[in-house]
Amino acid sequence: MLNDTQKKTIQTAYTHFLEQKGLKARHGQKLMIGAVARTLGNIQTDAEGLRVDGGHVCAVEAGTGTGKTVAYALAAIPLAQALDKTLVISTATVALQEQIVLKDLPDLRRHSGLHFSYALAKGRGRYACVYKLDFQLAHGGGDEMGTQALYPDEQAALLPEKSLILYQTFLDGLGAATWDGDRDTWPQSIEEEDWQRLTTDHSQCTGRRCAYVTQCPFFKARENLVGADVIVANHDLVLADLALGGGTILSAPEQSIYIFDEGHHLPDKALQHFSAHSRIQGSVRWIQNATRQIAAVAQMLVAARMVQAAIARWPAVEQALLQSHQHVLPMLEQIFSGRAEEKEKQYRFVNGVVPDELKEMAQLLQKQWQDAGAVLRDLSMAIEEMLDGRNPDIAREVVEQAYTAVGGLWQRCSNGDALWGLYARADKPAIAPTARWLTLYETGNGFDLEVCASPVLPVAMLQENLWERCFAAVITSATLTALGSFDRLRQRAGLPEDSECVIVPSPFHHAQSAQLIVPLQAVEGNQAELHTQSLVTFMHDSVDMKEATLVLFSSRRQMLEVYQSVSREFRSAILLQDDYSKQQLLQLHRERIDKKDASVIFGLASFAEGVDLPGDYLRHVVIAKIPFAPPDNPVDQTLSEWIEAQGGNAFMQISVAEASLRLVQASGRLLRTETDTGRITILDRRLVTKRYGRALLDSMPPYQRVLG
Repeated sequence: MLNDTQKKTIQTAYTHFLEQKGLKARHGQKLMIGAVARTLGNIQTDAEGLRVDGGHVCAVEAGTGTGKTVAYALAAIPLAQALDKTLVISTATVALQEQIVLKDLPDLRRHSGLHFSYALAKGRGRYACVYKLDFQLAHGGGDEMGTQALYPDEQAALLPEKSLILYQTFLDGLGAATWDGDRDTWPQSIEEEDWQRLTTDHSQCTGRRCAYVTQCPFFKARENLVGADVIVANHDLVLADLALGGGTILSAPEQSIYIFDEGHHLPDKALQHFSAHSRIQGSVRWIQNATRQIAAVAQMLVAARMVQAAIARWPAVEQALLQSHQHVLPMLEQIFSGRAEEKEKQYRFVNGVVPDELKEMAQLLQKQWQDAGAVLRDLSMAIEEMLDGRNPDIAREVVEQAYTAVGGLWQRCSNGDALWGLYARADKPAIAPTARWLTLYETGNGFDLEVCASPVLPVAMLQENLWERCFAAVITSATLTALGSFDRLRQRAGLPEDSECVIVPSPFHHAQSAQLIVPLQAVEGNQAELHTQSLVTFMHDSVDMKEATLVLFSSRRQMLEVYQSVSREFRSAILLQDDYSKQQLLQLHRERIDKKDASVIFGLASFAEGVDLPGDYLRHVVIAKIPFAPPDNPVDQTLSEWIEAQGGNAFMQISVAEASLRLVQASGRLLRTETDTGRITILDRRLVTKRYGRALLDSMPPYQRVLG
């Protein structure tokens, strides 16, 4: 039970924080502190401090303005310290990660009286690998074995001059200690292609054996995590750590209390981690290229007998893989051409069920990719022994290069194993199936078929690796419920049955601060041409150019059509998402408003979340139509089939529930502080003509409604 001392510590810290900041207590914030403290404080432990019961997970929906970060941190930090557990705060984005580390936690420590340490944790992919940076500069790009693209035909052989200049600037920054190797701290944006050449993963990294380890940005950052009371990570990193068994990158789940901020993203992030895809002809080229790389490794390490036995096994593995891919391609082409519409670039297996012939082929391919992985694993381990000093006649630089190359190949084999494993096994009847589909791609060499698979729900993974293992967890967001219920979250995230789910009240007076308008002239969103025309008319007739306006579209095509159709004068006020980065566009918008100039943002789904434009920076949010998910998503389609087979209503459980969440997120751009005012216009008549429209309206905050 939460004891009096713990209660006193939390209450005192909160009071002190409010007094120091000159703030008043918020009802919703106090309720959130109570919910988090109650969950963590009531956990029963054994003599070793391990959890022995359930009731260790809670979900808290807290709207904008609640002060979520302060609430969960004030409750969780002292309790984590008392329980000798590491608090892992996980966010959906790097931007929020940095806000918490650079602003929120320092502010809390300064004003609450709590004493705690904290550190920022990112994956290897956010840090430059000094070995690869040095290699690129020394060799000018070329055929670097450790950075091979998934599809070799897409990778340029030699680096452009501008990339080499950039890399030299990186190296100078590292040498002068003016840059820490973190992509996010570099002052300019870095092209993805330039950055990917410099990153590594655990299979390619030689770790503490690397000659550059003392200069390694990743390992320097990792050292900061040791002993930290609070680690600020992101969902991808937490999931990657769990996939590796937990405790590899972050603290072990059993010794961790997780706070998942922006937790509504967690199920989708988990799905991405357990999906897989591969192009057939691209894989054939990769296998052939892998053979060339292994031959190069054999030549580099010709004096090392310990690697030759593994290398000698590769030709048989290569031949088997090539034969199987050559056999499976016409099989897939027949399936695709025989069952898909000519115009479609995608074919989905109904209910995720594949023909027996393909399943048998998948079983063979999975075994062959496992065999290939075993060869490369053994080869990698043999080279690793050489890094420990065996075969001193071979230069260490050569050994490191070989290790990096083989590690990259090994990782690719695990991807093949994962993909064909998802095709090889049959789904259990009572469990949500795996979505399986084919996608046709145009390449420089003609066409290629991509084989794709993904679980439709990450429930089993999250239950087994996270909820059952962690000491405790809190999942929070402004949008956890859909249609006023936590059912969607429970279904998608697999929360334990005894999880406490709480909605804390918003500090905003929605009915007094904002109007929700569905104009009489609005057109039903599924009448494409008429709806686009109505949007153009609305822009001219009803958008006040003196008000900062955000227009959110569900499709890029419609956004561009409206942009091209409005008058030249109106168009001059528009900031189009496609023309700028998100941060650049928002900055331009603020500058226009500061100058009292007209500014209208045209954006897509990414602008419905994570956009903070308080006060005069945003007075009018226009939502073009109900944001239903695209109907061709194979994961949602397969999930829909399964729900219908279980007797459920897939349209309401998936499409309408998802649209509900997106509408709340989109409308949430308007009120960012307690003094903000404005209006939200939704130009989709279905909100008042369809039965589900009422459910969508009722799920939104209690704005003053004006329904035409």
